[in-house]
Amino acid sequence: MTGGWDPAWAIAQHEAAHTVVAQALGVFVHSARIIDRRGFGQTLIANNQPPRISAAIDVAGDVWDKAFSDQEYRDVSCDDLRNAVEQVSEAGIWAARRRATRILDRHQDEILHLAKLLLERGTLVFTAAR
Repeated sequence: MTGGWDPAWAIAQHEAAHTVVAQALGVFVHSARIIDRRGFGQTLIANNQPPRISAAIDVAGDVWDKAFSDQEYRDVSCDDLRNAVEQVSEAGIWAARRRATRILDRHQDEILHLAKLLLERGTLVFTAAR
């Protein structure tokens, strides 16, 4: 999927990163979707997570975009990062980024697989394990 900027593919990877980090941290993910194939996506998770968990999930998309994605990095995660700062302050962002980076590094293939599914379907809805 390389060969220039593909906003839909970049969004799919970004949202897949949020999803996988949340799941790795034991947080239920309701859904992930591409809202606008030119620049917007959304991942909905279970509410009321501890701030350090929420912050790691919030920064995951930006960490993926910058460190792992095959797409050119574009600094467009301002809402995600603003949410993380609100959760843990600027000082806590570095720990959140380290935590997200470790998870993303271990789950790269899973993220790319999930991103491909998201790109094909537009929305992924997850069910709770029984």
